[in-house]
Amino acid sequence: MAEFCTAALTFNGTGEARVEKGYPKYDKGKVMINPSRWFEDVPKATWEFHVGGYQVCEKWLKDRAAKGGKKQSDGRVLTDEDILHYRRVVVALTETRRIMAEIDKVIEAHGGWPGAFLSNDGVGEAG
Repeated sequence: MAEFCTAALTFNGTGEARVEKGYPKYDKGKVMINPSRWFEDVPKATWEFHVGGYQVCEKWLKDRAAKGGKKQSDGRVLTDEDILHYRRVVVALTETRRIMAEIDKVIEAHGGWPGAFLSNDGVGEAG
C-alpha cells in the first residue's frame, strides 16, 4: 500500500508548538495552533470535512488545546510525532474527499441513485 505524501503540508513558524487556548484557527490554508505556529496548505474543504459529526482536523487539535475554567490546562506541545500524525490525517482526509468525488462521478455516469445499482431488468442487485 502506498504511503500518503505529506511533503506538501508543512508545519511553519517559530517558537513553541503549543496548541493555545482559542486555537486552532483556519485562515486561507493555514491552521494556526498559536499566533506564531501553523500548518500550511490545508485545503478549506478538508478543514471543514466532517466524520461522525466531528470536524476532524479541528477536533484533533482542539482536544490538545489549552483550556480555562475548572479543568484548566496549558495545552499540549506537539511533538514531531504529533505533527507528522496531523499531517497524515490531513492528507488522508484530502484523499478520502477525492475518492468520494470519483465514486460520485461513476455513480452519476451509470444512472445515479439508485439506477446505478439496478440490473438490466430493473431489479436491484442482491446484497
